Amino acid sequence: MKMKVYWGAFLLFGSVLFSACQSDETPVVKFSVNEFLAGDSLRMFPGQQLKLTYSAENMADLKAVGLPEGWKADIDLPTGSILLTAPVEKAENKTYDFMLQATGSGDATATVAFQVRLNTYDDPEGVFILNEGNMTTENGSLTYIAPDGSQIADAYKTANGTELGNVCQDMFIVDGRAYIISQNGDMAPTGTQFENDGMLIVADARTMQKKNSFTRTELAQLEWPTNIAVLDSTHIYIRDKKGIWRLDASTRQLSFVKDSDGAPQAPFVVSDGKVYTFSATSFIGYIWEIAPEQDAISKILLMDPEYSINNVLGLRSAGSGQFWVLAHGFGNYSIGKYNVASNEIVQKKIEEEPNSGASGYTFTVHGDHVYYAAGTSVYQVSFTDDSEEQYLLDVSTFGSNARMLYNGIAVHPVSGHLYVNTIKEFQNYTANNIWEIDPVRQDTVAHYDNLTRFPAGFYFPEVK
Repeated sequence: MKMKVYWGAFLLFGSVLFSACQSDETPVVKFSVNEFLAGDSLRMFPGQQLKLTYSAENMADLKAVGLPEGWKADIDLPTGSILLTAPVEKAENKTYDFMLQATGSGDATATVAFQVRLNTYDDPEGVFILNEGNMTTENGSLTYIAPDGSQIADAYKTANGTELGNVCQDMFIVDGRAYIISQNGDMAPTGTQFENDGMLIVADARTMQKKNSFTRTELAQLEWPTNIAVLDSTHIYIRDKKGIWRLDASTRQLSFVKDSDGAPQAPFVVSDGKVYTFSATSFIGYIWEIAPEQDAISKILLMDPEYSINNVLGLRSAGSGQFWVLAHGFGNYSIGKYNVASNEIVQKKIEEEPNSGASGYTFTVHGDHVYYAAGTSVYQVSFTDDSEEQYLLDVSTFGSNARMLYNGIAVHPVSGHLYVNTIKEFQNYTANNIWEIDPVRQDTVAHYDNLTRFPAGFYFPEVK
């Protein structure tokens, strides 16, 4: 699955097998867990199940001794297997001690001790990939890549046993909660009914355990929602085909944000307790501001004497009261850093036309370095000096399946590495890759094959 293989097995304490308090006439019990040979540590995640197999001689019974709270160890003697299940409720990011005791005739025993590291999903070095899923046949899913490269194909389903909505579109993580919006909820436009947890799902960001959900029927005012931003439980902003809505989770009521008609299908920006998006098609470029005390749009006019902004194409946060702005004006594309208080913008012209798509125009930022994609190529624009934009790489050279850059690029806030999704083609979307790229080396650090199902984008745990 991955260029670098990680298994995650067991760390043994002392001898794997020993006998205790048995006479010379008592047959010696021999017991070992086969997976011990595969590595030196085991990593599991909340709700994850792992099947272990064992070999034994002269054993009559097997039991887990002093099983940690919340864990399950289902032992199947006829098949010689143990199904280990990690807890979800009160799951802690720590190492747990386990002991298996095999007993034979008389007082013969053999004991194996080992450790399991349980990791929660709030590690700041982790990576989420939200998957739309095939619109006509499946629900969305949430892939997780741990800092060591180990992967969970669907973190949400692993934790809950149920699935996300059909055609997942966006995720927003704040205050220990993950908010996941899907386009169709439990029913596709074709009329196909899906079994899932709804159109909007709120999960614990540490464990991915569901905390709240809203069905398509409850959110019937929404038509094809695509983006979400959250200030608090009473100010959940959702963009759909009409505009922007505010959901109050306490009353479960939607209210339309005045003058938000035609809001762009693009990620929101949250800054200083307010939500921002932009005017998508206009002769004059505007940033739209939504303050929590009023359900209405306030317009911020963008002006620049060098590269006129007729159309804002994308927005990212540049810190308190500042924004990165991808724009177009009079035939020129540009990336600018805008300060709201001074109403000033510093722009750099970019040479290529940036990609657009379901997740909006494709650009991402780390520090003062802005990255954008054009076709399958990635470029870097530095705002630390007067250097020209730099061509980094073309992902189509990475392999035969990397024919299309699908739904964006993102930069990890901790490592500064770029993450890029590629698919072979729409008809063969299960042939796909995730590329982790070091922009300094201009090369891949790692890649993950065939994990995604129409990826909606990359998301990162909350950095506190």
